[in-house]
Amino acid sequence: MSENDYRQFLLGNVTAYPVSIKKKLLKSLIDEGIATSEPDRTLLNEDVVLCGIAEDDQLNECVEKSNRAVKKLEEYEFSKGYKYSFVFGYTGEVTEKIEQLSNEGKITIFNKSKTDTFDYLSSINKKISASYCINSHDVMIKVSFAEEFYNFEGKALQCKYIVLVIFHTDCQIVELRYDSIPSEYNSATFYIDRIIFVKQWLVQIFNVDFISEQMEQGIAYIVAHERKIADEGNFYISGKNLTFGDGGSASLRIGNGDSMVVPLLGELKNLLDDYEDEFEKSPILKCAFVNFLEDREQNAELPCIYLRWLSGKKHPEVKVEFNYLGQSGCRILFYAKNDIRGEEMSYVTRYIGTIKTASHERENSSNTRTRCIH
Repeated sequence: MSENDYRQFLLGNVTAYPVSIKKKLLKSLIDEGIATSEPDRTLLNEDVVLCGIAEDDQLNECVEKSNRAVKKLEEYEFSKGYKYSFVFGYTGEVTEKIEQLSNEGKITIFNKSKTDTFDYLSSINKKISASYCINSHDVMIKVSFAEEFYNFEGKALQCKYIVLVIFHTDCQIVELRYDSIPSEYNSATFYIDRIIFVKQWLVQIFNVDFISEQMEQGIAYIVAHERKIADEGNFYISGKNLTFGDGGSASLRIGNGDSMVVPLLGELKNLLDDYEDEFEKSPILKCAFVNFLEDREQNAELPCIYLRWLSGKKHPEVKVEFNYLGQSGCRILFYAKNDIRGEEMSYVTRYIGTIKTASHERENSSNTRTRCIH
């Protein structure tokens, strides 16, 4: 693919970025001396003069004229927020393997200073050649596809479609992050086809196995300790979709008030805790109450759960889905994609994937200290 063709696919992404993201990216290009917006400025070290160019077209101008701007956007693709993330546990050694693959030329380390080479754009069901970087405990692998779509009117859309793989090596969790495309260009299996393709490539090239139990156990722990989780002040359950054995179903969501309790089942569990002394006086009633709650929750399937985390003023919400289109693991939908960064996505994933183990470790540590005191 020619350099100019690559820029056209990248421009398909840039054009779709929200105005707020475009402004941040443009500011970073100006701050780093890649572009200048000063009037009557002759180029010194800058690649692009933006004077006289409409504000909406300035970032596009940088992509078309500057290799350094292209590399800056490629770097941003590692750290940006994405709308979706498929999450699994995994087994296998990734860090040593990626060094071997890099030495064999099967995968390329991302070098933002190397402005004469850009990301390789793969095609579905053909050879993948990805770029990667290592950040602390995270091995990040960017798989880029050259995609061309046509809507019902025959209008074409070219874009560089990315599946960003992140191996969190300290907790054995892997994410496959991806964004949505405009619905008019979307097909029923577009996303899942690419996720399956990348997963198969990862299994083949890294010799890893994907497992689903880690995330499932994390969500099960959060559901079982709903009030405790809310009291800790990090997350709270903001909704549940339940499917019952008799064919019934229920969708329970918290309203717009200050409540952190899911309607009905969550409220009933809190009543049981709040009036524990009164229930102890009527063990038959308490037993019936507890059996009802356990039967409703334990015998119900939980196709999805909503979590809201107490971060900043906006309290972003995520939707965690299981068995999405028959896939193992879980899919997380980030409703506030444009307001979060990749590191915040990692926080959510780590929290769900490690909360059960972390809580048990804290309890064991607390029990050990108590025994020492006595």
